[in-house]
Parts: sequence; structure tokens; C-alpha cells
Amino acid sequence: MRKAFLLLSMFASCAYAQFQPYVYKPRQQDYTIPQQSLEKLDRVSNEATEQYSKLQLLLAEYGAKLYNDEETLLWFDNYKKKIEQSYESMRGLGPYDARDYAIRKQGEIANDPELMARIRTANEYQAAVQSIRQRTDMNQQDKTDWIVEHPYCFIPIANSDGMIIGGKLGTKAELEAYKAEVQRKVRLLEEQNRARLYAMAHPFDNFDYSFYDKVIDYPQYRFYPTPYSISDGLRISRIALSSTETRVEFEFTNTVFNRFNVERGTYIKASGTNKLAFIRAENVAIAPSMSTFERSGEILKFALIFPAIPQKAKSFLIAEPDKKGWKFKNIKVQ
Repeated sequence: MRKAFLLLSMFASCAYAQFQPYVYKPRQQDYTIPQQSLEKLDRVSNEATEQYSKLQLLLAEYGAKLYNDEETLLWFDNYKKKIEQSYESMRGLGPYDARDYAIRKQGEIANDPELMARIRTANEYQAAVQSIRQRTDMNQQDKTDWIVEHPYCFIPIANSDGMIIGGKLGTKAELEAYKAEVQRKVRLLEEQNRARLYAMAHPFDNFDYSFYDKVIDYPQYRFYPTPYSISDGLRISRIALSSTETRVEFEFTNTVFNRFNVERGTYIKASGTNKLAFIRAENVAIAPSMSTFERSGEILKFALIFPAIPQKAKSFLIAEPDKKGWKFKNIKVQ
């Protein structure tokens, strides 16, 4: 009996040891890496603010060396505003970009050709004025008259691209001549740009269509652009048909890439005919060359001339040779 009790007690102890309930102990999350990343961003953000403060001090230091005439003060105010706007743009990209810009700009300011030229000419002018004031062969009125008749005038020196690369002291007449020349160049560029835009958008204003049997403005079609959006602004503006050729005029509005061309081998195809590649192109570049644009919204009109399609054709298609190129399908001509 005693042996049976001992065996029963040992069995109960083993059973308890094997089947005691599981106690859940939550595993502590390791937030070390995310926390380190946040701390690093905060540190870089503080570095950006610190470097921008140094940049501001540097600007103030150089600004104090400039001559305080109205034109220079206005120039320097715009100079600082551009730097501030650029820094704010970099901050929008992130603290690393802001910090790197502030550091880089400190070095660029110290080597800015126009800023250094303005400081140099300010020193030259102040030295000249001081020299006049110290002359013993002039009375006070003559000295005052000389200073009035010789105001500080900074004459910028620009390269062929219009970038200011230096400057010199000059007279008021020289400054007015410089400003007049700048305005002349601005007007010339404006005239050239107007001529460029007109040539791009109005190449066929005086074109004689009497050669053609049928002219269709803005025909119906289905357009399939390239997957890269480069042809999104492309449309057919006119079709002219004769017994010897098919003239297709296009209108392209620049939207994204500031360039456009037509692939060699671009073809038309009417029902029951073979592919007919274009014979010539007018007012557009052929790949690999590019027709270029200066800004979004500019319009280019051009024409591709193909062999004639059958007179009884009711529609045709135009496509680039690449399967991923743009396509105009079911272009109605009847």
C-alpha cells in the first residue's frame, strides 16, 4: 500500500511538471534603430540651421564691404533673396540637402566673381575719394565738386553668355551705355525668340494647296501615344491628298521633354496596300537629330510627305516603325 502511494505521488509530480500552463512573456521591442535614425535627422537638421547661420554671417560680412549706393544695395538685396529661396527649396528636399547647400554656398560666395568685383571697386573708389580729400592743391569746394561729379559707378563685365564675370569702376556715362547695351541685347533676344516661335508654329501659312485634290482639316482618328509621354501633345492638323502623294501635317505641343523628332521609317498604310515610308519631312528633325523647345507650351507644326494612297481608300493609319512608337489609326479621308 505504501509503495502504491509513493508511485502515485511520483506520477502526479511528473504530470504536473509536464502539463503546467504556459505563461506568456511579451518580447521587448527594439526601438534602437528607428530612434537612432530620428536622432540623426535631428542632428543633421541642426547642422543645416547652424551652417545657414554661418552663411548669413558671411553675407553680412561681405555686404559691409560693398559701397552703399542705391544700385548696389538693390543688387545685394536680390542676391541674398535668391540664396534664401534656394535654401528653402533645399529644406523642402530634406535636412541633408539643406546642410550641403549652406556649406557649398559659403565657398561659392567667397569666389563669386561679381560680388568680389563689387567689393574691389568699392575699395578702389573709397581710396580715390580719400586721395582727393587729402590733396593740398585743391580747396574744399573743389574737392566737394569732384566727388559730386564722380559718383560711384560699377560697370559689370559679362561673357558671351551674358554671365557677369567681373566688373570695373566707370563713369555715369559708361554705366548708362552699359545699361543701354543690355536692353538692346534683351530686345534682340526677344525678337529672335518671336521669330523662332513663328517659324515653328506657322511654317505653312503661305503654302499653296491647289496641287492637291482633297484637303481635310483636323480629320477624325484614334491616337495611341508612346508609353513615355513624349508624344502626348501630338495631333494631325491637316491631310492633303493627290494622285502622287499624301501630305500629313502635324501639330506638336511641347509638354515634358523639350525635344521631339520623327523616326526614319515612319509609314502610312491603307487597307489592301503595303507600308509606305515618308519621302521627306518639313520643319521637323529626323532621328537621331532633335527639334528642341525652350519651355512648355511651345508649338511645332510639321509635315510628312508619303506616296499616294488609293483614291478609293476611306481611311489609313500612320505609325512609327517601332512597336512602342506613336500610332494614328482609322484616319478618315472619306
